[in-house]
Amino acid sequence: MANVYAYGENVRAKFIDLPERIEDKTLIPHQVEVHPPPRGKELCWLKCKHCYTHTVLDEQQRISGHRILELVEEISEGSPKTGERPEKLIFSGFRTDPLNSDVSGDVIEASKKSGFVTGVHTKGFRMSEDFIEKLTANSNRGDYISFSVDAGNNSTYNLVHGAKNSHAKLYDRVRENVKKLMDGIQSSNSELQVRVTYLLTEENCDQQVVDFIKHFREACVHTIRFSVPILPTMGSQERRSDFPKVSVYNLKLFEDRLAKMQEDNDDDLVYLKFDGNTHRVLPCWSRWLLPTIGYDGHLYPCCLVASKEFESLRIADLTKESFWDSYYRQVDLDHGGANCQCDRKAAEIHKTVNAVLQQKNY
Repeated sequence: MANVYAYGENVRAKFIDLPERIEDKTLIPHQVEVHPPPRGKELCWLKCKHCYTHTVLDEQQRISGHRILELVEEISEGSPKTGERPEKLIFSGFRTDPLNSDVSGDVIEASKKSGFVTGVHTKGFRMSEDFIEKLTANSNRGDYISFSVDAGNNSTYNLVHGAKNSHAKLYDRVRENVKKLMDGIQSSNSELQVRVTYLLTEENCDQQVVDFIKHFREACVHTIRFSVPILPTMGSQERRSDFPKVSVYNLKLFEDRLAKMQEDNDDDLVYLKFDGNTHRVLPCWSRWLLPTIGYDGHLYPCCLVASKEFESLRIADLTKESFWDSYYRQVDLDHGGANCQCDRKAAEIHKTVNAVLQQKNY
């Protein structure tokens, strides 16, 4: 099975003629990410320490669920010139969660029925029976859901995720929802892959890592992924003082525990350790390969900048314009003013694309 976290290798063969295809408007994105509109004024239920931004900047602009469904249909029709279309639609959220939306089930159902590989990124402690049914139905090979867990018990979960009620049993609720989902996958014979992720911090890299692995192996999830914090530079904010860290000492203790767990069964455990911070790479290939529809209805270059905080990177207003017209528009984006930064995935894809272009003497 291909390594889903080998982001660069997964796009290498698809974009060897990228500059020409941009010029003649025949390029298509590798994926389109969609952030369904939150149901209320609050963007999210939690205040995670590792959130990309802690800004309160929000102009309360929301795209309608009806328009999101129209955009899924537009994207599914493919490029006006070639009829090609993206391989994947990803449903996530910037400063929010796709399940904090009244239309998530409907747009995921529409994506799957249109034949897209469909991915979902969520915290997962609110998950209805109807959502599970829509998520597991009409399964396409490559469909997945990723749960951001980051803890091995209730108290640490609440601490890491900034829960308002420090006594809430949210970790237990996530475990129960994952179990219900795995039951739904089995009963429907779905190909949906279930992943759980764990961002290592000083608060959570102790013995509870072993409990976390035990709990979710018992739930029979397909992949358990660990990673280390990479400091984001988000807009005008300075995050160095409050962004989660993990010491060299505690990271070594974690790695020792993980090695012991891997001796018995290592095919479901993934550890992504990136040394140093990523940085912004220009020209921005994410804008063409990983475009994102924000919950405010604007098209953005990637999922890391899909909010009012990065107004200088808005490509078009999709509440008024079509997806493909907006995507192919040549727009001068102010990356310097936005002070944005690539994440792991974007940085690896940029590195790979630039290596391919260098080989072709661009």
